[in-house]
Amino acid sequence: NCDTPVNPNSDMITENQVKTSNFSAENQKGPAVISSVAKSGGKDFHGSGFFYARNYSMNANDALFNASGQGRPENKYYYPGGTIGGPVLIPGTDFNKNRNKLFFFTGFEYFYQVLDTGLLRSTVPTAGEINGNFSPAEIAKEGKITASGGPPGQLNAAALALFPGGIIPTNMIDKNMQNLMKLYPQPNADPTATGGYNYVQAETFNQNNLQWMSRLDYNISDDTKLFVRYNLQRETQQFPVGLWWRQTDQVPYPSPVEGKNRSDSVTASLTHVFSPTMTNEFVFGYTYIGFP
Repeated sequence: NCDTPVNPNSDMITENQVKTSNFSAENQKGPAVISSVAKSGGKDFHGSGFFYARNYSMNANDALFNASGQGRPENKYYYPGGTIGGPVLIPGTDFNKNRNKLFFFTGFEYFYQVLDTGLLRSTVPTAGEINGNFSPAEIAKEGKITASGGPPGQLNAAALALFPGGIIPTNMIDKNMQNLMKLYPQPNADPTATGGYNYVQAETFNQNNLQWMSRLDYNISDDTKLFVRYNLQRETQQFPVGLWWRQTDQVPYPSPVEGKNRSDSVTASLTHVFSPTMTNEFVFGYTYIGFP
């Protein structure tokens, strides 16, 4: 459902494979298998720091935005992070003094993102319509054509007989429904200049997440090796307009729906060499994904 429990991070992996045939016993099915190997620590300490940035000031505007008289969306992507790895040392002891038993590697990256919904175009109620004014002059404010592709609908003869001039008396307006109608955004565009839309807007919103990966490698003996890898991801996903997808003429929610996405993944491998012709590997994996 559009989410992945582990997003391989190029700064935290040392190997990436894509297999499309000749699968081994551990990857017996295709049509394609993508696997990655996390970086591990070594005898010496090594680390890195990085910062990826992309700002809307370097972007050209979209053709549809230009045609609609809208400025370019203010997208921003700032990704700071760092990694460090090396031997595990315990001060005051001789543990791992030769730096050949226990090693660690850990990496962290934060994803600050300002995204946009794309250009939203729709026909929304006018202030007069919300207050009960459905006269021909008020309806004409919706433009000669609307988001439906046709002209705005006028009250028929029966409705005009009940409400002369298309004006609904205040005492006949349900205040609860009126308050719900006020949650629609207000018209902000001239429908004659936008092709029939009196609301044109691009919503920007934050969708930030973070990733933390750690790995331990333990040389129990010359014949026995163990490694454990843990990956954590957290994301606040906003849906300012539509869940998962949207209709072409949909407008933003009064407040965005937030999805608190999370995933935790643990992998462990214990390998023992019994003889030059016999090796056994025990692999354990657990993944939790919460994607409301």
